[in-house]
Amino acid sequence: MSDGLVVATHEDDFAEAVVIARRALAEELEPIPVRQDDLAVLANQVVAMAMTRPSISIDEGYAVVQRAHPFRGLKRVDFVEVVEQLASLRRIWYKEDRFGRSPASRLYFLENISMIPDVRTYRVVDVSSRRMIGTLDEWFVAESAKLGATFVMRGTTWRFVEFKEDHLLVEAVREIGDVPSWIGEDIPVSFAVAQEVGRLRGTLDFSGYSGDAEGVHRFREYIAGLGGKPVPTDRRVTIEVARDLVVINACFGSRVNETLAQLISSLISARFGQSVGVQSDPYRIVVEAPQSIPAERVIEILKPEDPDALEPLLRVVLRNSAYLRWAFVHVAKKFGALRREVDWEAVSIPRLLKAFENTPLFEEVLNRIFWERMDLPRTADVLRKIKAGEIAVEVTQLSNVGRAGLEGSMRLVAPQKADHATLMAVKARLEKETAALLCLNCRTSWRSVVADLPGKITCPTCSGVMVAVLRHYERDRAKELDIDTPSTQDRPMVKKLFTNASLVMGHGKRAVLALVGRGVGEETAARILRGFHETEDDFLRDVLAAEVNYARTKRFWD
Repeated sequence: MSDGLVVATHEDDFAEAVVIARRALAEELEPIPVRQDDLAVLANQVVAMAMTRPSISIDEGYAVVQRAHPFRGLKRVDFVEVVEQLASLRRIWYKEDRFGRSPASRLYFLENISMIPDVRTYRVVDVSSRRMIGTLDEWFVAESAKLGATFVMRGTTWRFVEFKEDHLLVEAVREIGDVPSWIGEDIPVSFAVAQEVGRLRGTLDFSGYSGDAEGVHRFREYIAGLGGKPVPTDRRVTIEVARDLVVINACFGSRVNETLAQLISSLISARFGQSVGVQSDPYRIVVEAPQSIPAERVIEILKPEDPDALEPLLRVVLRNSAYLRWAFVHVAKKFGALRREVDWEAVSIPRLLKAFENTPLFEEVLNRIFWERMDLPRTADVLRKIKAGEIAVEVTQLSNVGRAGLEGSMRLVAPQKADHATLMAVKARLEKETAALLCLNCRTSWRSVVADLPGKITCPTCSGVMVAVLRHYERDRAKELDIDTPSTQDRPMVKKLFTNASLVMGHGKRAVLALVGRGVGEETAARILRGFHETEDDFLRDVLAAEVNYARTKRFWD
């Protein structure tokens, strides 16, 4: 028999761990539900079926599919609609209640033998050092990677500053960030486990649980920290209000809380006509808005007139959800509406919505989200119990239990200054650059690693001091310029070269360090060099800020 030790990092983690340990030792295993009528799988298998013979009747194909347990209850009309959709996409042909392979069937089949999503990974590169710090999954990039957004990697918080085809440029910041997720690793906490954690919060009775004394003591202190405020349990939801922040403490597990989070945030956003930030975990939902949210409005949402209307309402809500794009692209590929190599960034979701609304493809997108991320039947049951008073709802002020949910939220916090280690990485990178230099006196050109340049830079041929730093795309044109009597077309370039050389003459190697910075032109370099820098770190900090600004704004004018 194996032995193990679970190390908890937070009081909620501790309670969750002892609950899961008790349930495992008691062999109270969670059920493994099998999804029924997955239309993306059905589409894949219909094409595979068409590859086996010249033609198949609808009745025969439908009978074969129904023999599989997940499709035993599939309606014939749904089977026919999938066949029709595949035919409209020319993945198969369909005529007179028969279907078969088309010229495009083989390519689709070879690209979609597996139903596992084709998930790209993106390299994450530090804008300061150009050092790779890790990789992010395409799901996280599609859902959370926005310019200015923050995330946590390798124990450090980073901010997105530029997106490339195969990598992301980021800068280190000192603020709270989101934690990246990877497909298949984010195991949801079940409703039953979260409810038992809620009961533990209410009773504080750890008899029958295997937690150590220190953990039990810390958890009891955690609940005592509420200071007389109502304790959120399996039978009580608390709503904590603090200015533009609302925390709904609800012990309903990952999927129910995700469903409630989408419902609450979308209705509040529609009510106030403003964007609303939201996140959820198994024990709470955090909603952030530009203005104060009345607790009464949240209570209204938690006590709907008809809890069974939840699904049609969410079908409307999900059109604007962050993860619709990912699900849509994956399902569209499995239906053959998109080629396998199509990138999610290149897809217009509004266009896809318009093209595939009220089709099996779009129904599968919504059903996939409901299945993988939400629990509609359980959520409807929770709403019924809240409405009936079986689950109490109480309003209170922000507490230590509510604050525990703010650790993963993306807050707009002023960026901190880059530290010395970061700035030394910037310096090392700039000094490794190879600078192309041009003497404006004798027209000698040469190249040098920046680190090897002297403090004062002169031409090796004529000892001239007017030396310009050239970009790679400027070298050939600069050599051909008539500097003494430039044409009207060449005057801007000549003026730029003299400005550049004046900076090098006045500031030496420091000017070169600025000018080899990514996106740092003559005007920006002049502004940096004119600034007051008490230390070298101050100078490097200005160069880094200019590079980051270039990365952020490049897409608007490049």
